[in-house]
Amino acid sequence: MDKTNVEDTFVSLVLKEAEKVEEKFAKGETLSSNDMHTLVLKTQVNHINHLDKKLDETVDSVKKLEQKFETIERKFENLEQKFDAKFETIEQKFETMEQKFEAKLEKAINTQTKWLISGAGVLVITMKLLDIFAK
Repeated sequence: MDKTNVEDTFVSLVLKEAEKVEEKFAKGETLSSNDMHTLVLKTQVNHINHLDKKLDETVDSVKKLEQKFETIERKFENLEQKFDAKFETIEQKFETMEQKFEAKLEKAINTQTKWLISGAGVLVITMKLLDIFAK
């Protein structure tokens, strides 16, 4: 947060007055209520300055965290794209394998069916021949 000239002037006035009060206290003189208020005001100014510095540090820290999260987010997006591409490739390979398996299975079933029908035909012919010759 940027300070204004008014703030700088106010702070320097408070610090000058606080020095006078501290000298007065060091000499053992009695402090008035205005003197006490000046010391309290100096303490509050110091506290506000400290909090202001901490706020600046916190804001910087949050900005750095935001940048890190943006970097992580981009990395996750890249990973997601790579994963999607790999998954699509695997899916295509499975489809190809499924088509090959279906073709082989169909061929095997057709071959088995031909053999079964041929065998049944041979059996029927054999039985018919046996029936003819047995009479």
